[in-house]
Amino acid sequence: MWLGFAPPMAEVKPFPALHYNLAAVPSLAAVTAPPYDVIDPPTRASLLARSPVNVVEIDLPEAPEGHDPYEHAAETLEAWQLDGVLLADREPAIWALTQEYTTPDGSRLVRSGFLARVRVTDYGAGLVRPHERTQPGPKEDRLRLTRATRHNLSPIFALHPGSVWDGIEPHLGSEPWGEVTDDDATVHRVWRIADTEVHDVVTAGLADAELLIADGHHRYETARIYADEIGGDGPHRYTLMCLVSLEDPGLTIFGTRTGCLPALTQGAWRAESASTSRSRRSPPSRPTPRAPRGWASSGSSTRSDRCGFDSAAPTPWTPPCQTAPRPTGASTR
Repeated sequence: MWLGFAPPMAEVKPFPALHYNLAAVPSLAAVTAPPYDVIDPPTRASLLARSPVNVVEIDLPEAPEGHDPYEHAAETLEAWQLDGVLLADREPAIWALTQEYTTPDGSRLVRSGFLARVRVTDYGAGLVRPHERTQPGPKEDRLRLTRATRHNLSPIFALHPGSVWDGIEPHLGSEPWGEVTDDDATVHRVWRIADTEVHDVVTAGLADAELLIADGHHRYETARIYADEIGGDGPHRYTLMCLVSLEDPGLTIFGTRTGCLPALTQGAWRAESASTSRSRRSPPSRPTPRAPRGWASSGSSTRSDRCGFDSAAPTPWTPPCQTAPRPTGASTR
């Protein structure tokens, strides 16, 4: 008897986000931040000078008097929810994101993507592919933060073939849910989309997509470890991602050093990406810009990156987050 074989499939879903209460913060600009791995002590201090509830306080925590920084992040996250600084959505949504940025030659481009939860799988064909190796130190740091906060505070940035943007764009309102201009003059705009028909279009459109991690390898491998620690199935088997099409006209790649490489078009990037998949070489540089953190997040059981609180935002500021459940018997502070 022949048994059918089910090919690997990407599982992309909406999520109920934990995000900033816009009525309780001075502005989104005051509470968003760059990715944690580019923040030095002076930058961290300047971000907190803008607002004591800047997302950097939980995404790159420092505890007073030598206390555990990860528990400090968990306690701060809980306090912000009790104080109404953060709000938890009851219904799932995807978050459309555009980033208008300046290229090295001075032109302005707009990159479009969306935040969603994606089922965590092993690396492999038809699933998720990496392009760089990871180090144990950053993985341990992000794992301890996830265990303590039970949230995906930083979205993973991933690229996908094909496009579902045509199914998303008509549902963008005239005014975004939030807008932030960062220190690099990149304008980030985000829209919350609760329409289930749009969710179905996105899920179906990416069902056979192979996802390429552009940024966030340590966070993705942390999500895999955390999911296995919890065991079984559930929201902890998903992580927050910002997904951008390889065909997006705003997707460009610049050299990591000034004058290192010319910008690559999306066609050149696809060719380089295919070459990378075959030879396991790293691409010459990472897509620009990264998305901000701070407006929303998702828990490992459901949440994002440093822009709010669900684990799937792009990289110059932080989006909604998603929550991650603790192992059985652990305390919930």
